[in-house]
Amino acid sequence: MKLASTLPEGQNYKIYADSYFTCIPLVVQLLRSGIHYVGTARQVHLPNCNLADEKSFKKSERGSFDFRVKGNYNICAVKWFDNRVVTLVSSFASPEPVQKIKRWDKATKTNTEVERPYIVGTYNKFMGGVYLLDTFAAKYKFLIKSKRWYLYIFWHTIILAVINAWLLYERDCKALNILPKELLNRRQFQAELADSLILVNTTPIKPKRGRPSSAGGSPLTQTVTSKSPLNAHKRPSSDGS
Repeated sequence: MKLASTLPEGQNYKIYADSYFTCIPLVVQLLRSGIHYVGTARQVHLPNCNLADEKSFKKSERGSFDFRVKGNYNICAVKWFDNRVVTLVSSFASPEPVQKIKRWDKATKTNTEVERPYIVGTYNKFMGGVYLLDTFAAKYKFLIKSKRWYLYIFWHTIILAVINAWLLYERDCKALNILPKELLNRRQFQAELADSLILVNTTPIKPKRGRPSSAGGSPLTQTVTSKSPLNAHKRPSSDGS
């Protein structure tokens, strides 16, 4: 609700989200604000929603689905079997109209038509932002090991901030008509960002020009030599004294 607080009420906005957020109380609360919702869901977050179990789906044909509707708010839950079983919940989309899509059949090695509920089609069309962010976060993932659970949340927040910065960088470069071959990819961008953060509040060391003098030696060499125990003994002269 905090993330959706900036959306004006009663403007028929639609929110698409994954199973991390989806639950019936959230869908109901958004609907009261005039905001519709569709997203994948976990069965444990759908109490008293007796959809067919996965075992029965795997015995049926690909493209089979089952659905239930919550009458008070007209919220629909749909379970569909494709490569695997997926459950979706929506306050505006339903299984109808059922669409025909092509899927590759490994057994016959041909494309076959499979039924797909409308709710799945509309979710696939607009869910790009959620899964695109997950893809970016997993591509260059920095693993940490800690017994403190909140460190994982903190580190994930840092990763999302870097991704957003990279997307803004790409948008600004396109606005400035910079050639694509001159753009930094995300790995290069992260390296440049790390270097910049390391150099914050530091003074760069300028190397001295010219060849160092060999007569006096370096100060480090002179200091070590003066403290050496070998220098405590006088070197014997050439005449033996």
